[in-house]
Amino acid sequence: MGREGITPRTKFTTRHGPHTNYLDQTRDRNRRGNGRADAHADLREFSEAISDYTEALRIKPDSPEIYVGRGIAHLNLGQYDNAVADYTEAIKRKPDFAEAYLNRGIAYTDLKEYDKVVADQTEAIRLRPDYVAAYVNRSTAYVSLKQNDKAVADFSDAIRIKPDYAEAYFSRGNAEADLGQLGQAMADYNEALKLKLDYADAYLKRGMMFSGLKQLDKAVLDFTAAIGINPNYADAYFNRALAYDNLKRYAKAVADYSDAIRIQADYVQAYVNRGTDYDRLKECDRSIAYFTEAIRLQPSDANAYSSRGQAYYSLEEFEKAVADYSEALRLQPNSGEIVQLRTEAQQALGGGPKQELATVTAQANKTAQPKKSVAAKPGKKSSAVAAAVSPSASPSASVYLVQRWFVDHLRRQAHADLFPSASPSPSGKPKQANN
Repeated sequence: MGREGITPRTKFTTRHGPHTNYLDQTRDRNRRGNGRADAHADLREFSEAISDYTEALRIKPDSPEIYVGRGIAHLNLGQYDNAVADYTEAIKRKPDFAEAYLNRGIAYTDLKEYDKVVADQTEAIRLRPDYVAAYVNRSTAYVSLKQNDKAVADFSDAIRIKPDYAEAYFSRGNAEADLGQLGQAMADYNEALKLKLDYADAYLKRGMMFSGLKQLDKAVLDFTAAIGINPNYADAYFNRALAYDNLKRYAKAVADYSDAIRIQADYVQAYVNRGTDYDRLKECDRSIAYFTEAIRLQPSDANAYSSRGQAYYSLEEFEKAVADYSEALRLQPNSGEIVQLRTEAQQALGGGPKQELATVTAQANKTAQPKKSVAAKPGKKSSAVAAAVSPSASPSASVYLVQRWFVDHLRRQAHADLFPSASPSPSGKPKQANN
């Protein structure tokens, strides 16, 4: 008997933080005759740049600009503690050096020390009240601290100072979405796209907004635009696939999940969702293969085990279904939906708990109408129930068919409650996935 798989859920991801480009801008302002070191940094030869900055410090040990330059090189190599140390040395030598506070705050961002980020960016703003980069980086820290109202205020200040700053509109839109201010968020995504026509991330997030509003055709257009700008944008393929799922265009969804996996081979949820769609397309063997791959990549994913269990159930491999549901319950012990799925599989094996069977039978007896026609009608019981309560049905057949119908009913109801339709939440966060 075929069954619906678990509804795919939306992953919300942006590829980079709003502070990304300020490193280069700050380095440009701080050049003080360190030609070769700066040239290495421009070529992203950061190890060589560090060597040259270190040599320059032997000649000019009190130069705060050289410390900042070397700190930026450390930061780009992921050497965040070394970067913090260099920026701190620069501040000791020049306490009013706003750029040093800005960049140390960026290093603290990578170290996830967000209170220190706020402190450093606040000092940079005190020293330079029109410092757009400091407002943006402080707002990023506020988002991480779940203080989205403060983040919106900082992005607004950045926009006031620099009205054509597309990234600030985009980031403010994300913070507004987290606050549930969906109208404002949509307006900011629109403005970001007016200012920057090739803004793939903005198309992605606006597409998610359209999905949430059930404007699925518009969502598909935006995800397609993001893919046109960045053909290797795995999240755009994934979210377009979700839109196709909601439009019941499962073959197109499968193709997009496949592209997401091609780009990002460890995209676990794409494997799960592709397996779910193959289950819907009645290709259960293929669906099991993808669920198995998802489990290999993420053995703690209860959703993958439960989905594979449903595929096994569709193939009437009930023992394997019970095993997968049991593992899913071990990982997610409070899931009533998985309990019901496993109960159904156990009953199909003939080994379900007697009390559960008695409860199901009692419920069926309350709804049974033995004198009614066996034909299923809209809004009436299924043909399985009608057959079970007909005079010609044997007692054992009646119990089996009634319990199958009733557990199916419970499963569908719990499934709908636990896994609502795939659409973005106002927070812009995954219902299941990174910044």
